[in-house]
Amino acid sequence: MCGLDVPSSRSFHVGKGLALYLQGWAFCPGNPIRRLYVLDGTRQHEIKNHSWARPDVVHYFHPAQDPTGGSLFSEFITILPIEEIAEPESRELRLLAELKSGEMIEQSLAVFEFQPGANRRPVKVKWPAKGAKVAICMAAYNPPLELLKRQIGSIREQNHRNWICIITDDSSSAASRNDILDLIENDSRFVYVKNKERKGFYNNFEECLSLVPVNAEFVALADQDDYWHSDKLTKLIHALPESKKLAFSDCRIVTGREVISDTYWTDRKNEYTDFLSLFLANSVTGAASLFRSDILDRILPFPQRLMDAYHDQWIALAAEVAGGISYIEEPLYDYHQHGANVIGQVIKRYRGVSYSIGAILKGAKNKRALLDAGRTLLQQARADFSGALEKAVFAETLRLRNPGMSSTLKKTANRIPRLTTGIFEPIRLKISRILRRHSTLNVEGLLMNAALGARARNLAYRLRKTKYLRYVRKIKTGSEVLPMAVAAGGILSIEDMENNWIFRNIQPLTLHVSRREPKRVNILLATIDFKYIFGGYIGMFSLALRLRREGFLVRIVTMERTELDMTLARERIKGYPGIERLFDDIEIEHRHDRKEELFVSPDDRFIATNGWGAHVAHRASRELGQDRFMFMVQEYEPYFLPMNTIAALFQQSYRFPQFQLFSTPLLRDFFKLNRIGVFSKPGADKNHAVFRNAIQKFKPSTNDMRDRERRILFYARPEAHAARNMFELGMMALAELARSPDFDADKWKFYGMGSIGGASKIRLTRDVVLEMMPKTDLQTYTQRLPHHDVGLSLMLTPHPSLVPLEMASAGMWTVTNTFENKTAESLRDISTNLIPVEPTLEGVVAGLKDAISRVDQYDKRLQGSRFNWPTDWDDAFSPAAMKKIVDFLSDRPTLSVPIRSPPNGLDSVRAAAAGHHRPAALYHRRKPVREP
Repeated sequence: MCGLDVPSSRSFHVGKGLALYLQGWAFCPGNPIRRLYVLDGTRQHEIKNHSWARPDVVHYFHPAQDPTGGSLFSEFITILPIEEIAEPESRELRLLAELKSGEMIEQSLAVFEFQPGANRRPVKVKWPAKGAKVAICMAAYNPPLELLKRQIGSIREQNHRNWICIITDDSSSAASRNDILDLIENDSRFVYVKNKERKGFYNNFEECLSLVPVNAEFVALADQDDYWHSDKLTKLIHALPESKKLAFSDCRIVTGREVISDTYWTDRKNEYTDFLSLFLANSVTGAASLFRSDILDRILPFPQRLMDAYHDQWIALAAEVAGGISYIEEPLYDYHQHGANVIGQVIKRYRGVSYSIGAILKGAKNKRALLDAGRTLLQQARADFSGALEKAVFAETLRLRNPGMSSTLKKTANRIPRLTTGIFEPIRLKISRILRRHSTLNVEGLLMNAALGARARNLAYRLRKTKYLRYVRKIKTGSEVLPMAVAAGGILSIEDMENNWIFRNIQPLTLHVSRREPKRVNILLATIDFKYIFGGYIGMFSLALRLRREGFLVRIVTMERTELDMTLARERIKGYPGIERLFDDIEIEHRHDRKEELFVSPDDRFIATNGWGAHVAHRASRELGQDRFMFMVQEYEPYFLPMNTIAALFQQSYRFPQFQLFSTPLLRDFFKLNRIGVFSKPGADKNHAVFRNAIQKFKPSTNDMRDRERRILFYARPEAHAARNMFELGMMALAELARSPDFDADKWKFYGMGSIGGASKIRLTRDVVLEMMPKTDLQTYTQRLPHHDVGLSLMLTPHPSLVPLEMASAGMWTVTNTFENKTAESLRDISTNLIPVEPTLEGVVAGLKDAISRVDQYDKRLQGSRFNWPTDWDDAFSPAAMKKIVDFLSDRPTLSVPIRSPPNGLDSVRAAAAGHHRPAALYHRRKPVREP
């Protein structure tokens, strides 16, 4: 069995060579893989990194399809070189596995469509003056108006007059788009192009470069919020001798009208002359650069972006290989550091092995702390390893496109991929950097730590395979697995108590408050796990993206232990319409370890998304001197639980001072009826807002309903954390229906979606079996649902649940239960396809029989499928609701408390969400720290 996760796209322009990054899974049940190859036509490419740990794969296949759990070690990673082509090609890639038994197995992996050329689409322009022709490329997205106005004005004031400026607008808001057009109106030197969909800054610059006119001699890159000195173009052109391909300058760093520094190079040495240093920690800032247009065919198309690749680093590497780089020490522009930009200055070193050793020693005081520290370090190392892979993709692309590069540069380019295929090269690199004292912010230390940690993670999973498979089986069968530690002896410590996780979940964040940090909105999530990305999580992610479009910098902070492979996550999120840009536009931080500092400004705001997060948000808001936080309420969480400590903590979470954002009017009405949260005090109307979770869009037709077997679809959720879905009641009702004398079992088939403890079928009676639908993407889900007739979806909470609404929208008679103010009348007001019943066995069976009796009423089913509920997240938040939300998040704090100053003068200008460090960053969502 095998599958390809990355890339999700199957079509690429090859240019002068393409380094195709492949990441997926492959295993043979009961027979481990000894060697693995990818076949590209007649070529055989060995995959060095295979049989790595993939917990998500084993969760899918074990135990039903993989009894021995071999899928736990199924990941493969490789870079496949694709040489330049002259004609379009359709090429099948196949995997060839040599098994431990000696058997050879071959299987198709994917079919790719390769296109020749670099996908250049040059615009036609009329050059305005004489002299060297310079094409300025500006990538824009919701630019701050005043800064954009200054930047456009500074470009117009260039004393080199023969330039044109291409602005690629990355689907900005209508207001920002109009601002751009107003500023360049009646100036033919500006060419405006709007992207049809968001590309992110990396691919937006690629798009802009692809439009450079064929007769341009030079290309200059421009950010939307800088300020160019009038002689910038002139001096860069003069600084570029015939033998060189790129020139760049210094810059001033300013905030508002204050000059923070007259040079960029206050905290590290400019290492642009050292090719290896350029690979590790880029020194060449895009906005400072001008390069010869004859290297565009070596630059385009950009290499695949796995983590946080930066266009300026890639262009600098390509220019160095093509001919070299020159530098002007004079600052030729002002870089504006402000709260809405997407870049930042990195002045601290990245974490290396010494940090990991220190963290382990710090956690050695007890078994629980040691295990937590180990898990966190291994997970982070695997995430960092993707950054090493991204550098390897850069190196392989350079090798393919520059066959005549010098032997010295080729030697360095060949070293980079070896950082990902063993541990010798990362250790050697770290030692050589120590001896030569290059200023690379300890990126080599990070890479060594990643190489060692990624392999240690695989070893840890192998050592604990039996226990982990037991855990997977318990999850599949609905058993709740809680963290547990056993004391080594003596008096039991509170940290080793079985339910210590309760105390951990409400531990406060450790805030590092700095006035030089940009203001962020911090959304506190439990975790990010693609097993659980449906209604509620999609709502949280959609809120984050909507706030980003409103101009806020947004950061998601996970509270539980989270293992997130960002390369896989970027590809998987593309299967969720409306939130595809999540990992490009939103900053991600993990704070399961609450002792790790979270950098914030005094004006940061916090949004809780569950009861645990409310405790954390309350403490953080109070520490910043704020009166309230926002609570995104999508359920009344105490109903999830027996009457215990957690229920008491969850009840308390609604009593904290807060602004509440409810996911449906029905849920809001429940809180109002029971005087919970903001409704326990006067002024609730100004202290809450309501949105409606968007549902999938279906297009049922009578053709979907006629001339086929009749189908009942049950939303099956036996997991303990989904007990409110009343799995047992639903199964009992279906079995009772199947046994009914008046039920014609020959005409009906029973299907389920969700899970039934890892099985694919469950017997309701001797002759009737419920069959589980396989997991699908959202597109397949929306296509399949209208091909069912009767839906059953239960939820014993005030929230109406999205699944019965989607079933009704797909044209199904849908049986769902009432609950307190979720009355039969209120549900029928949403859709006449909903059949509300009491949450009893008799009630559910009666509802199913009612639905079956009306199955042939096609017109009524179609009529009931068309009801007033948003199917697009842009419509989920009404203008009135968004105004309340934006006003709340924009308000100043009202409590009078002192703000802690950061210790030891460790202030930094931090990277903001969805952006890139300038110029040395490896990852823009990691907080660099000093090495011990």
